[in-house]
Amino acid sequence: GKRLGETLLRFVKELGLDLSACVGQAYDGASVLSSERSGAASRFQENAPHAFYQHCAMHCLNLSATKSIDVPAISHAQAVVNDTTSSFRQSAKRSELLKTCISSSEKKEVAKTKLTALCHTRFIERHTSVICFRSLIEFIIESLEIMMTWKSADARKTALHLRNSIYQSDFIVALLILEKLSGLMLPATRLIQSTENDIVQAMDTVSTMIDAIRCLRCEDEFKKVFEEIEATASMLGITLEKPRIPHRSVYRSNAGDPSMSVEDYYRINVFYPAIDSIIKDLDRRF
Repeated sequence: GKRLGETLLRFVKELGLDLSACVGQAYDGASVLSSERSGAASRFQENAPHAFYQHCAMHCLNLSATKSIDVPAISHAQAVVNDTTSSFRQSAKRSELLKTCISSSEKKEVAKTKLTALCHTRFIERHTSVICFRSLIEFIIESLEIMMTWKSADARKTALHLRNSIYQSDFIVALLILEKLSGLMLPATRLIQSTENDIVQAMDTVSTMIDAIRCLRCEDEFKKVFEEIEATASMLGITLEKPRIPHRSVYRSNAGDPSMSVEDYYRINVFYPAIDSIIKDLDRRF
């Protein structure tokens, strides 16, 4: 940590910057950077006394966004998107198959012909991958069904597993909820990263985003999301169903009455918990 701090000091001095005018440092929360005893921030502050350390707002926002995967359905949906994307991107033959399915379609408004990989460092940037996956989902399924007829046993097995995972009600619901939440947080992250932004503007941006997420937590807002879910499921020929609700469940949320509708089940057990996890963490960090 100290060596990294000394490296930062050397670069600042080489640029001819006045350390007395430095009024802040922002890094992630790794101990090598943030430690008060041996971190880079404390070493840097020895020469720039007004440069107080604070956890990077963008990194905090990203950590809060990851709380949505505390909900098992959303965590599983993200894993399915990642596995499917990796399966196509790692094989030229599969990528070409997907491209062929898209080009032979009557839908000419489809702009993308390949899946976008999930970002491994920034959770919110995965929104691009989720959007791409949803826009190509019918072509993905078509490609997987063709792969199920290939001679390779491994290819058939992988295609069957991925297709069956996509056809689950939980996956369709969680995919669109993930798209909604990450899409709402993405503009705030880009504003925070802009060079002309200051800390007051950043905090105002985050506060506005938190209020917008809180407003989502109601029946009327979920009804709008569920209409999109139903439209996507209908396009794919999927009948939305809720899972079996046992009297006692350890690994899956089963809140509510067993006789509740499919919409109410996913609102109570997936949508609300995802929002609550994000809001709780945002309130703690900001």
